[in-house]
Amino acid sequence: DEVFMNAQEAVGAHRDTQEKTTRKKVLSNTEKNKNINKNKKKGDFSKNICAVCSKSFKHFNALNKHLRSHLLPKNVVIHPFQCDKCNKTFPKLQNMNTHRALIHGVL
Repeated sequence: DEVFMNAQEAVGAHRDTQEKTTRKKVLSNTEKNKNINKNKKKGDFSKNICAVCSKSFKHFNALNKHLRSHLLPKNVVIHPFQCDKCNKTFPKLQNMNTHRALIHGVL
């Protein structure tokens, strides 16, 4: 438990120090994309472009989801939910609850 908590703390500290500039850029670009999308014609998907990496998306919501991927380094995986039976970690609460039910029989 202590090792896991220390690792999570280190990841948080790294993210906080390394990603402030990227976070500002992503949030700024999200506002720019909103303004661009106000003027686009129906069926025109060429405006849903990530200002960080130039990837294009059919839907604005998909672009917003993608923009969050720029907020964390690719090698950082955060699994904040930990099974109290075996200490396995999960990125989503529902994943952990499913694991507990299937593996440990806990409802």
